[in-house]
Amino acid sequence: MVGILGGARPEKGSHLIPAIVQESRRLGRINFTIQLANEQLPEQDFARLCRLAEEPGIQIARGPLDQIAYRSLLASCDILLLPYDRLCYRQRGSGIFVEAAVTGRPVVVPTETWMGRQLAAGTVAGTAFDGDDAASIARAVIRASDTLPALAACAQERAADWQRTMTLDAFLDWLEAEIARREDRARGRSRAGLGGLARAARDWLAGLSLRS
Repeated sequence: MVGILGGARPEKGSHLIPAIVQESRRLGRINFTIQLANEQLPEQDFARLCRLAEEPGIQIARGPLDQIAYRSLLASCDILLLPYDRLCYRQRGSGIFVEAAVTGRPVVVPTETWMGRQLAAGTVAGTAFDGDDAASIARAVIRASDTLPALAACAQERAADWQRTMTLDAFLDWLEAEIARREDRARGRSRAGLGGLARAARDWLAGLSLRS
């Protein structure tokens, strides 16, 4: 099962998902788990995404999920697909990517991004795609699916390092720096609002189960 989780946004390649699904299933027997929670996707693109619920082999989770529901959804996935825009994510991290790494799940990610560099460095297991089109991404999905047993075993081995290093304190240090960076870029945003994000992150990490 290939999971595509999180809110739907253009920078996350959400508008490409229907074409990726179609091309992946043309190339092989691939089932998908998709979270449908629109954030910034144009309505026509989100409507096209929602129509995937009518297809066999597609598991759908609708809307934002609470912690228990989200963790259950993550646990149902064998591979996490992140079809993100490489320019937007050249230096940015991804919470979903970290969740995949911590729980020992292979990933499919774009090259020339922070995620792709983690994959190239061997800190996670998975495959990477060079192109920005649905066909290129689908081929990477198929490669991951075809080698899943080996990738899954490798991902489980490497999860231990993520579990040791992604402590609450380390994460909150990163979050504090991220808050400062965002405030520099958007002076009108209130620190109180971002402080709420930090508190939510603390609660989330405190309850995070590292067992898949």
